[in-house]
Amino acid sequence: MSQGTYSETCLRKRASLIATTLRSRPLEYKAELVQEFTERIIPQFANGKLRTIVDSTFTMDQIQLAHERMESNENIGKIIIQITTSEEDENAAKKQKSEL
Repeated sequence: MSQGTYSETCLRKRASLIATTLRSRPLEYKAELVQEFTERIIPQFANGKLRTIVDSTFTMDQIQLAHERMESNENIGKIIIQITTSEEDENAAKKQKSEL
C-alpha cells in the first residue's frame, strides 16, 4: 500500500503546515529571530528537551548511498556525512589494530 505524498498524508490526518519566508523581511527582524532562537531554543537541545533526529550516518566513501537515501525520501531525520581528517583516519586505524 502506497503512503502517498506528504501533502496527502497531512490532509488525511488533518495536519496543518505553517511556513514563512524571511527573504522580504528586514535584516533587523532576522537578527531578532536569531537572537530569540539562540536564547529560547538552543538551551532546549542542551538540556535534552529537544533533540535532533538522526536517520543514518555515512562516510564520504558512501556519499552516493547517502544521496540515494535522500532521493528515495525514505529518511526520517538527518542524514549525516562523516568527514575525517587524515590524522583522524590514522588514529582510528591504530585503534582498530590495537583492538585486534
